[in-house]
Amino acid sequence: MRWLILAAVLGLAAGCGQPLRVDASTDESARASVKAILDSLSEPEKSEFLGAAMKSAMPFVMKASFSKGTTKSDGAAMYKVLHGMTAKEAIAWSKQQ
Repeated sequence: MRWLILAAVLGLAAGCGQPLRVDASTDESARASVKAILDSLSEPEKSEFLGAAMKSAMPFVMKASFSKGTTKSDGAAMYKVLHGMTAKEAIAWSKQQ
């Protein structure tokens, strides 16, 4: 029984140090993951990450602005290119574009 508890504790501890990643699998998860990332960043990092987020959303925004009728906001589509990235990875991607 002790080994089972020890294994569970070690398993939880191993996941604690994982960096937050953008989850663009659904609209709700995209918004929640971006918010969680923003909440974890310093002000200068927030600014850089928001720039990356805006760059990833630009094609969606441009398409929506030229389409007829109303377009539903879709966080999953807007952040699709950032899916699975950490804040640092998203910022690096943005600088390469």
